[in-house]
Order: sequence, then structure tokens, then C-alpha cells
Amino acid sequence: MKKLNLLLLLLLTYSLGYSQPISLIKNWSMKVENPHFKSTLRWEKKGDLVIARVHLKSAQPEQLPAVKISFETPSVDVYSVFNDSPFSGGSNYHITQYNRFGSTMPLISMLNKAQQNRLTYMLSEQLETSVIKVNLDEEGAVFRHQLKINTDKPPIQKVKEFTFSIYFNATEKRYEQAIAEALDVVKVEGNTPSAYIPKGAWAPLYSTWYSYHHFLEEKELLTECKKARKMGMKTIIIDDGWMTMNDSLNFSGIGDYQPLRLPKMKHLVHSIQKLDMKVMLWMSTSMLGQDSEVAKKFHGKYIRFKKGSNTFIIDPRYPEVRNYIINTATRLMKDYGLDGLKLDFLAQMYPDADTEMTKANGRDYASINEATEVMIAEIYAKLRAINPEVLIEFRQPYINVLTQQYANMFRAIDNANMEVENRVYTAKIKLLAPKLPVHADMILWHHDDTAESLALQFINTAFAVPQVSVKVKDMNKEQREAVNYWLNFYTQNEDVLMRGNFFADDPAEHFTQLTAVKDGQQVSAVYTNNLVELKENDVKKLTLIDGSHQGNIAVKFNRPSTINYKVFDCKGKLIEQQKEVQVNGFHGFEIPFSGVIEINIEQGV
Repeated sequence: MKKLNLLLLLLLTYSLGYSQPISLIKNWSMKVENPHFKSTLRWEKKGDLVIARVHLKSAQPEQLPAVKISFETPSVDVYSVFNDSPFSGGSNYHITQYNRFGSTMPLISMLNKAQQNRLTYMLSEQLETSVIKVNLDEEGAVFRHQLKINTDKPPIQKVKEFTFSIYFNATEKRYEQAIAEALDVVKVEGNTPSAYIPKGAWAPLYSTWYSYHHFLEEKELLTECKKARKMGMKTIIIDDGWMTMNDSLNFSGIGDYQPLRLPKMKHLVHSIQKLDMKVMLWMSTSMLGQDSEVAKKFHGKYIRFKKGSNTFIIDPRYPEVRNYIINTATRLMKDYGLDGLKLDFLAQMYPDADTEMTKANGRDYASINEATEVMIAEIYAKLRAINPEVLIEFRQPYINVLTQQYANMFRAIDNANMEVENRVYTAKIKLLAPKLPVHADMILWHHDDTAESLALQFINTAFAVPQVSVKVKDMNKEQREAVNYWLNFYTQNEDVLMRGNFFADDPAEHFTQLTAVKDGQQVSAVYTNNLVELKENDVKKLTLIDGSHQGNIAVKFNRPSTINYKVFDCKGKLIEQQKEVQVNGFHGFEIPFSGVIEINIEQGV
């Protein structure tokens, strides 16, 4: 076992000629469970990051070594612990997070109430399963951190060397910036650039899932697309149900991927595309329904059977199984002339306790994670060869550094009609996939809901690409007006909303305020914190969005200025306009429920 106490850590630091920025780390220890491996720990500094480089080496090939690292940090000026799990709020000081290729990102960020980073760290290993645990010791108010690599059903394979790094950042800056800097270095060092982003990935879209489920009908879909396109939706995702006549919401019929529900699929796709609308189709990357023909073909080549969904979870280590999924994806693209695919349920492929983790009996990989990445990488390459502008959607939680190479649309996990959850999930993805096309879960509301209420669905996901899953024919006049306005608002502000510097205040409180800033434009949405500050000195246009229903927003102007502003209701109707208003410091604005204020800051002294 390797132990590195604080004194030795400081000595190593000084020998490299820089001031130790992570002196708060105490009681560091590292244990390698295979005694044949000799371990080397080296510390480097890169910008504001301090990197722990771990190198394990044996004289002869040995089983992939399990490594456990632990350390402590004091709970001093820590208000929230942010992690990748969509279900973890940040106020929980007892975290256990499993990370792998088809799941979450191995990252922890501790911050104070001022949103300043206290300690952020990320693990380079994002293919095989790692476990991060963070627990607060109530006796001493100390955080105990534990990182475990290759301990949870690792593949049975022998290696002579194994390396990984942990990237630490303890500098005082916004925690969003600390996360982004760690992500940048991990991507560069791992040679894992993000996928190519086509223009269509940023466009609002129409989804059939909540509005139709399995009850799809060709003529109605085409009529809906004509209306949706006029409202600003430029893509349709034809979700699950197109390949089965099963009306229930289980997945027993998926796998053969023949258009049983929409037999004239190619004609339908072409008709929709003539409306200047792109078409994406749903398919699962991991599940074969028990009633499908192909399920019989691959008998015995599954990881498990899921009773709730009546599906077999494929084992991608069998080349014939892997090739079936790859060939199915390419066949759908070619046969129907699609613009893209929604690739679902990638997170299902992980080992059970009794899964054999060997390269044997027809399996050409020992690792499920490695075989999964090989499969997804080939799908991506082949789809781009068919159409370089192909659209590929992944869903939370499989949005980490590795998976960002193979998709260009990253959607929040399902949370129908839950606007606060949608806000939290999309904000988390934006922090982990900066300036990539983050999509909201499909927006849904009751047919009797008010315009102000349904607008909250858009407001809580204002910094993500909107997906709508309500039939246009079922929207009343006020609802259509509100949807038109918010889709247009997104389109008009897309650049700053999606590619601006992103500020996400108070993750422990479901993000009380979200802001994006780019090229002198700032957009801020308030939810429970109605005091807005200018994030940069050169802001010329400030747009305020009300998600609080408190009736007012205060802005802190950082210099004496003259402003002109307009106030709009939730449907975009102008209700107030003021010119040449002198402001300095705090200034209050009245705003209607789910309304917007556009402020032009003409001059500052």
C-alpha cells in the first residue's frame, strides 16, 4: 500500500517548483490490490490543475489491477457537492457514484455559497467502471473521499501496465470554470474530441413520445408536422412504437425494426422532409424484445432478461450481436432516407454478478464497456459516412467525455411535465458538456393548462434546445401563442443561450438562477433568486426571464448607465416600454408572470 501524507505531498510539490494549491487534501492513501504491480505516483501542474499521475507496472502480464485511493478534505466553506448523477441534488453529503462508458462522468465539484470552487476533481478513466464515494464524517466535519478503479466486475484480462490520472483544481474561481478546465484537459490528453455538430442539432424539434406513445398514424403525423414546422420546429423524432403493433408501453416487440405501425415509412419521411423538416427515428442500442424474431437468433448471447420491459439486454462482446445493432442503424438510415437516429438505452449494458468477464465462448472482448464503445463508435462512423450532417441523440446519464465523441444531441432524462427537474437535468448536462447541443426532455402540458403555466416549461429549460411533445391540434389559441413566442425566443437568442459562458447558481437548491453571456449579451432566468448581476463589464443587452412568479426582478448595474427597456408577457405581447432611464447600482423592474424584459444599456460611465 502506498501512503502519501500532506508533508510528502508538499515536498513533491516544491520539488516541481510551484505553490501547492491543494494543501487541504489530507491522509492520502493508495492501495493496489495485485502485489505484482509496482506503483508510481507523480504530481504535475498544468495551468490551475494539479494532476496525480498513477502508473502501475508488472514484470509479467497480470490481471487488471484494482486500485483504491482515499483522502480527506475539511468541510470549510463548502455549501454544495456537485456530481454528475441526474438524481443527486448537491445538498447530499453522502454520494456513491458509479461511472463507466455508458453512464455518468467521474467528477466531483465542491463549492461555496458564492459559487466559488473549493475543490474539483475528475478521473481520467471513463471506460471501465469506477466508483466515487464522498461522505461527510459527522464527528469532525471532514469529507472522506474514496475512488475505486477496476473494483466492480472488471474484465478478466492480463496487462503489464495500467495508467490513470486524477485532475484536481482548488483555485478560487467559479465552479463552472473549474469543471470546464478539467474537462478540456481530459479531452485533450485522452484525444477524445467532441463529435461534429451539424446545424440541425441546435434546432427546436417535435417529438412523438409523450403525445403519441405507440399510437402513431401516418396521415396525422404529416398534418402535425406541417403545423409544427410553421411554429419553428425543424425536426421530428418518431419515437418508439413505429416498429410494433403492441399498444402497451413495454418493449416486448422491439428488435426486428420493421415499420409495422407506419408501413409507408419511406414515403412518410420523404413527405416530411419536403416540408423542410428533418426526420429522426428511435431505436434501442441494447434491448431486444422477447417477441421479436431476432431475439431467438441470439439466444444465450444476452447479459440479462428484464421482466418489467420483457426484453433481453444484449451482450455486445459477441461480434454477431454487435454487428446486428450496427447494421440495423445503418439500414434504417439508408432504407428510409433518415436525417438521424435517437439511440436509446445505452446505459443498460453492464455486467451482473454472474456475468463472465472473459474473452471466450465466442466473445471477442472481455470488457462489456470496451465492446460497447466499439459498437457505438462504428455506428457513428457509418452513419456519418452515409450523411455527414447526421443527427444522433444520446440521453442522460450516458453523457461523459467518451460518449461525447459519438453523438451531437444530449437530452435530459425523462421527466414528463416536471419543469424543475428538467431545469436541473439540463443545467447539469450543460456543465458537463459545455457549449454542446443540450436538449430538454420533451415539453408536455395538460390541454387545459394556462399560457403562463406552460411557459414555465420553456423558461425552466431556456438554456437548452426545446423539444415539444404535445399535439399542435390540441393546443388552444393562447397555448399556441405562448409556444410560438418561446420557440421564437430560443431561435432569436440561440447563440448566447447555447454557446455563451454558462453560470448555474446554487446546484444544491435546484439552480436558483441560470445565466448565459456572449458578445455583450446576457440572458438571465430567475427561479428563486431575483437579484441579477451583470456577469461581464461590457454587457450591452440584458434579457431577464421570470420563472419565479414574484412579480419583480432587481438588477445590480455596475456603473451609472442609461437604459431603454421593454416588458413582454408570456406570449410576447408588449405591455410596457421605457426610454432613457438613468440607473446606478440596484434597480427594480416589475415583470408579469412568465414574462420577459429586454434591456438595452446604451452607455456607461
